[in-house]
Amino acid sequence: MRRFGMALVVAIALVALTAPTGLATRPDRGVFEWTDSGPVSGVCSFTFTVTAHLIDTYETFYDSAGNEVAYGDHYLQQDTFTGLHGQTLIGDAYRWYMRTEFDSTGAMTRQFATGWIARFTLPDGTRFWSMGRVDTLSGGGPWLVPASGHAGNLDAFCAALE
Repeated sequence: MRRFGMALVVAIALVALTAPTGLATRPDRGVFEWTDSGPVSGVCSFTFTVTAHLIDTYETFYDSAGNEVAYGDHYLQQDTFTGLHGQTLIGDAYRWYMRTEFDSTGAMTRQFATGWIARFTLPDGTRFWSMGRVDTLSGGGPWLVPASGHAGNLDAFCAALE
């Protein structure tokens, strides 16, 4: 039993000494809040506007040399969609997470978002919601449609804004 205990201590020490340096120092943390607005095309047969209010609780991770290796953003977001003739859909607040990773040269190597993409009530009383994972570097499908997960009824969404 004594040998097992010593072997366990040695194994833990080896893991600690050989662990990747991606999380070598404590991450920076903070909160940032903003509102942004802009046109969205490629979802419906017309362009609509989305105004998003976001609260971002972020973490930035560094290696032992102080180089940024990743950051994670925990968002609380609420959207307002404006259609062709001023029709407006105001969404429910929702949460999602974005992870971005960098290689040793500082180039972005991976970025993905998980969680809610949108959720709101359509004028006919039905609920629209999309949630899942979106791999932002791979392009993927249209906005509001996750690479994996649940996609809301885009036809009903577009009809409400047309």
